[in-house]
Amino acid sequence: QWFRFIFALPLKWRGRWINRRIDEQHVIYRKTVLGGTIVIQPRNFRAQFRMKALSDIARTVVISGEYESELFDAIRAGWRGPGVVVNIGANVGLWAIEIINVVDGVEKVFAIEPNPEAFDLLVENIALNKVVGRVIPIQACVSETEGLVAFETVVGKAEYSSIGGIIH
Repeated sequence: QWFRFIFALPLKWRGRWINRRIDEQHVIYRKTVLGGTIVIQPRNFRAQFRMKALSDIARTVVISGEYESELFDAIRAGWRGPGVVVNIGANVGLWAIEIINVVDGVEKVFAIEPNPEAFDLLVENIALNKVVGRVIPIQACVSETEGLVAFETVVGKAEYSSIGGIIH
């Protein structure tokens, strides 16, 4: 009896404290993993990028450590600088920012992205990587179709957007 009397209240308080800590951790988890953002840096890139945690691109980089490594050789082989690069469908800016940092003779990159979710992250990533003024974000849709179009997106996965329906 005396044992329960002495320790009951402190154990009750400790239990509440532990439950509160667990609840706080769940809130943090939901904000960062289930809909929040993370910062990634692929091994084959110089830059860092803020992305939605649910993004398939972020998942690929976290699992493999790299992003589209075979594309770098093609970009370098095809570039005849100096000049300006236009990145249509820039998404969150991975290639636009990396090209301005790595490819010799690139004076500016115009990063065109229509998806509002991706565009906001593109602007953040330009500032994060200190390439403001060298990478110019433009929120617009580029298409052979003139006029109004139906634009579709997948919330939380800014890499998926299309004016012709999303097929993946």
